[in-house]
Amino acid sequence: MQKLVLLAEQCSSETSVMLVGPNNDISLYKRLLTLGITDYFSDDSHTNQLVSSIEMAFSNVDPAEQARVAAFIGSRGGVGSSIVAANTAYCIARAFEEKVTLVDLDIAFGTSALELNIDAKQTVFDALDQPERLDDSLIERFMIPYDDHLSILTAPAGLVQKQDMRIESIEILLKLVRKASNFVILDLPHLWQHWVQELLLRADETIVTSYPDLAGIRNTKNIFEFLDEGRGVDAPSRLIFNQIGASKKTELSAKACRGALERDPFLSIQYDPAIFGAAMNDGELMAESNGKHKISQKFKDLAIQISGRAIVGNRQQKNSILSLLSSR
Repeated sequence: MQKLVLLAEQCSSETSVMLVGPNNDISLYKRLLTLGITDYFSDDSHTNQLVSSIEMAFSNVDPAEQARVAAFIGSRGGVGSSIVAANTAYCIARAFEEKVTLVDLDIAFGTSALELNIDAKQTVFDALDQPERLDDSLIERFMIPYDDHLSILTAPAGLVQKQDMRIESIEILLKLVRKASNFVILDLPHLWQHWVQELLLRADETIVTSYPDLAGIRNTKNIFEFLDEGRGVDAPSRLIFNQIGASKKTELSAKACRGALERDPFLSIQYDPAIFGAAMNDGELMAESNGKHKISQKFKDLAIQISGRAIVGNRQQKNSILSLLSSR
């Protein structure tokens, strides 16, 4: 620590110092922050986390106004993309104890209110209907709290006539939501409209949920061809297979899927209608009601991966940057 004190004497108030060291310890992390260190990484951190942090360090964007955005979409209807999005949002909130907002953009058939047993008087449709009225205080009224860290912008409970959403309106909404959140999870409908495409390309993380049958693989291949061209190598797009085992007669093998898609799924979730159905009927998320279940662990793994954060001990380590020194 004495070396850090000596270093501080040589640095201006505008200098940022980030460390990588051998100790994976939250107490050390807090002590370093108290000393003025911008961030700290343990030496077992992943390269992509360092790269992401370096990019953020040299960005002119205020991190406080730029929540990390993850967009979820299904390769077709009924594959469970909304369930995956909601459980992942819950797991991020629990892992980092920071503000997470789930935005249900399936205006016609969104299920977030049902999944979380929420009765919202104002929905995401009301917010998008007159985006020029939105401001910081108003958007807070639309964001329904589920617990201390997770909030929801729900879709309408009934059908609405107007569904020609404009990307400009969504941009106004998301700018305000990002200012009020640390993480934003977008639950996108199975539509191939311009605004859906734009959100898939712009998100920090894009997650495609699919089922390994012929139609699912065809749609998944088409979606990833679009994403790979538009997002580039530095913007991850991840594949999830859900409901594995639901229809063994039509389900393709892992080898066949790999050959068609030229990629492996980040994770595969087994078909378990009883446990998911019971959770929904109770107005809870599966990761909440069965936190120790192996499927819940998969949601937790996905949450950590897309967060862009590293975990230290039982809590989070914030996005950290490059190693300039050893903590010794």
